[in-house]
Amino acid sequence: MLLFCFSLITVAQTNFNTQQTNYEFSGIDFISIEGKSKLLGAVSYERCNFQISLPILLKKPESYLFHNLNYSKTKIVYGKIIYGIKPNTNANVEDFHSVGYTFGYSCPLKRDWMLTAIISPSVSSNFESGLKMKEIQLYGMAVFSKAIGRKNNLILNLGVLSSPKFGLIPIVSAVWQPAPKWNLNIGFPEFDIKYQATPTTTVGANVFIDGDQFTFSKDAVYEPNKKKVDGLSVLNIGTAVYLNQKITKSINLKLNTGFTVHREFEFKKGNDKVVGFNLDDDIFVKIGFSIDI
Repeated sequence: MLLFCFSLITVAQTNFNTQQTNYEFSGIDFISIEGKSKLLGAVSYERCNFQISLPILLKKPESYLFHNLNYSKTKIVYGKIIYGIKPNTNANVEDFHSVGYTFGYSCPLKRDWMLTAIISPSVSSNFESGLKMKEIQLYGMAVFSKAIGRKNNLILNLGVLSSPKFGLIPIVSAVWQPAPKWNLNIGFPEFDIKYQATPTTTVGANVFIDGDQFTFSKDAVYEPNKKKVDGLSVLNIGTAVYLNQKITKSINLKLNTGFTVHREFEFKKGNDKVVGFNLDDDIFVKIGFSIDI
């Protein structure tokens, strides 16, 4: 879910063009992050994600709404364990489902600023029993964007992202198009360099942040210290290169691969960490397709 929220920042980092005719209507992708640690025990992370989006242009110039539905199936794969990363518990700590809805709004402001705001409730759980209110997580974002320069090829973004794991995350970035085929996104929390090699092929490099907070429908006990846990938190940060290839006018192939530079894995009780592990870094792979309308 965290990766999806960061991807929404991209919406705020370009001026919305009311003449645009193609939108990413739906997409499916598979993410795999390997784990081969011999010291702490291997933990791999696999997720299949599907989403469908519907932007709606409003009568007010350069204003629009968008709705997004997102579903993903995540599998935590525990390898050889030396220090007991996987708890000895009757709870399912391997298979999780995430369902989320996002409502967004973008509109122009005075002095050529633009506001993009989203709110996104979601549930990420093993769904072993009925849904509880504590399992609902709320993400939010507000970004103010302004085109700078005579050619409007530099866009400044200032804002904040609210995440259940990290709280308030500042957004400070600049999107610069130094030449017609180049696009640079420099700042935090995204860093991306993109080159339009051909009309149908885009290549680039980026920093990715991928993670989620999963809840257990019923409390479990982490046996090594006999403490109760009701969820786990996963965070992966890394660098990657990517290829976006148009297969047809509407269908796009997306390939993204790289290496993690930081991995966290924590069992939690509420917002408190019961036990956490900094995992060894490994290979990140993302393969997906999207459909434009």
